[in-house]
Amino acid sequence: MPRTWTPLEGPFHGFIITQNESISMADYFTVRDGKKVAYRPTVHYAYGIYWYGSQLDIHQARKLTPYNNASIQVCAPVLSGIVWALENPDRSLVEADEMDFARNLEICMPYLGLVVGDWTPLEDRGALLPEDLDKSEPRQFKNFRVV
Repeated sequence: MPRTWTPLEGPFHGFIITQNESISMADYFTVRDGKKVAYRPTVHYAYGIYWYGSQLDIHQARKLTPYNNASIQVCAPVLSGIVWALENPDRSLVEADEMDFARNLEICMPYLGLVVGDWTPLEDRGALLPEDLDKSEPRQFKNFRVV
């Protein structure tokens, strides 16, 4: 169970869940000996160690796209994926982490309203009891892992 953060909730304990990145990262780091897999790592994706996202409310959404709601937060990335596919016709199916995130954000940002994220797992730590923390590298696994 990791420590995590969102702008409205603040710090809290989260859960480790499967995301497509855990599969694609394992694919990238798989070592083969011919057709045989010699090494394939187990990858866990800790969702939410650093929350960065849109806080679009219904009023902002309707200013951006009349008669819509905050689902525009989901529609904008879909639009971004379509634009990416049109701009990259030579590419086949790809994982999300193989796409140009800067271009995707360029397309999405006008539809997302306020985008925020500002947290480190060291925030409010060690105040009551001393903890073994890596203060030189805030996002190390040991700093957000709950033991």
